[in-house]
Amino acid sequence: MSISNIFRQKFMKKNITVRISLMTLSIAVILGSCVTPNDPIRIQTEILLTQVDQLNTIGYARDIFMSDSLMFVAASQAGGQIWTQRNGEWGMRYQREFSTAELELVRYDAINRLWMTADKRSGYVLAMDSTQLGPDPAFPLQQFSDSNTQDFVFDSAPDSLAVWLADLDGSDGFKYFNFKRGLDPFGLLTWEITTGEKIKVASYTGMDKSGDRLGIARSELGVEVFNLPVQAGSQPVIWADTPGEALDVNFYNDQLLVADNWAGLLVFQVTDTTLTELDQLAMNGWVKHIDLWGDYAFLSCAGNGLFVAKLSPTDGKVSIDQSIPISYVYDVTVAGNLLYVASREGIMIYQIEMNPNG
Repeated sequence: MSISNIFRQKFMKKNITVRISLMTLSIAVILGSCVTPNDPIRIQTEILLTQVDQLNTIGYARDIFMSDSLMFVAASQAGGQIWTQRNGEWGMRYQREFSTAELELVRYDAINRLWMTADKRSGYVLAMDSTQLGPDPAFPLQQFSDSNTQDFVFDSAPDSLAVWLADLDGSDGFKYFNFKRGLDPFGLLTWEITTGEKIKVASYTGMDKSGDRLGIARSELGVEVFNLPVQAGSQPVIWADTPGEALDVNFYNDQLLVADNWAGLLVFQVTDTTLTELDQLAMNGWVKHIDLWGDYAFLSCAGNGLFVAKLSPTDGKVSIDQSIPISYVYDVTVAGNLLYVASREGIMIYQIEMNPNG
């Protein structure tokens, strides 16, 4: 049995899911966390979260992407959805099932009006036919990737789209696609793949892009940072191990935040040549995904709900602000001062503001 499996089993025996109110959060963190006795436990509640809506997505809400007034949703067995607001009320304007597989990821390129999705079988690129949502506003243009796509990020310019993918399949791994707009012999719009490369063959689980840096999570093999552009055979410029299972990464100023599953949230200092661990927040909640609002991180912790963590841009210290008991959180997305939570209960929407008494 590997050391990581032994560690996981030992941790799982200690990990107790506790449903708590905010008034008893400090007690629950002391009892259920992995913080050592000498570590200070800092509970601030500096953020006020007020639930303003809950949307029924029919299937489990797995992923959300916001683009101005459009909300794109990966709704698992219910497929892809587009939601808009009218007179302050959210409504589903379009729904499409791409296959019988559960839809897990969704992105939208507003420059070229391209809707990108990924399910348990494949990835799809679709074009929006107008600025208005008609009865069938999207049509498929190109299929890319295959099963086990865990995450992808993109960059675009008019008539051009670049996509980087993290694939859990060890024979695929880190991949790159470039699409160019054109016309077929009948004068119809096409988006053709001009470049499709496997950059590095390994198992990858999550990624984030900041400028010409691309951070990638590698499950139990830590995290890597690549400099863009990349090509087949490119190697990371920086690598660091993590104590848990790195599932997602987010750049925050000159730091890299790592959702390290059972090991909690890790903070690394990023330079051109090194990743230096600054802090670790081990807590009663296995961290799957991260999104940011200023100096605060919203953490998706699956069956342990939603956690809010306070970050420090200077010394990298991180502490728990509060937790929100939601039955099962897949992902979180911040847009402006609103937090969108993708969960088994649909989409929960919260207003974010600073607590004047915090």
